Amino acid sequence: MNIYTVKWGSKYSAKHVNKIYESCLESISSDFTFYCLTENAKGLDESIEVLPFPKDNKLEKWWNKMYLFDDNVVRQTGENLFLDLDVIIQKNIDDIVNFDPEDCLC
Repeated sequence: MNIYTVKWGSKYSAKHVNKIYESCLESISSDFTFYCLTENAKGLDESIEVLPFPKDNKLEKWWNKMYLFDDNVVRQTGENLFLDLDVIIQKNIDDIVNFDPEDCLC
């Protein structure tokens, strides 16, 4: 499982990224890799995989999340989960992490 978040600008800090990473460690019983797409990795937990924005980034605000769909930025392999930095995980989320989209009608 790959878990992604995006930190851009000054609205959220490394503290917010680290907190959601710690929440994932406490709330997910299976292995995962945690990624942060950011222009400033200062202060991030060393276990977080940092993904830099492209050098020619012209997107602003929430539009930076679109880079999660760019194969030149994010190598999309396996199952992926995106979490905004304002998410608060209150209990175990294994049901979300282990959800199989093939098992439902949408």
